[in-house]
Amino acid sequence: MADEINLGYHDMENLVISRINGKNIAEMKDVVKAFDSVKGDYHIIIDDMNRKIIIKKENLNKYSSKILKRYRIRSDRSPDLKD
Repeated sequence: MADEINLGYHDMENLVISRINGKNIAEMKDVVKAFDSVKGDYHIIIDDMNRKIIIKKENLNKYSSKILKRYRIRSDRSPDLKD
């Protein structure tokens, strides 16, 4: 979803994400855990071609609610991922 936080990454689509914040990703639960457990100032997302997407943690927190509101999305995750 387009927003200034993902400016420059607009041409990256249909990626297979292999790691987030140093954690291997196999399912959506892994994505949630990796984002929730970041220790540094940046989220580092790596795809299967070893390309990196780097997002400042404070920016992600700031823009997430704005994006959810703009696109009328009720929650940042489905009920099964809220555990």
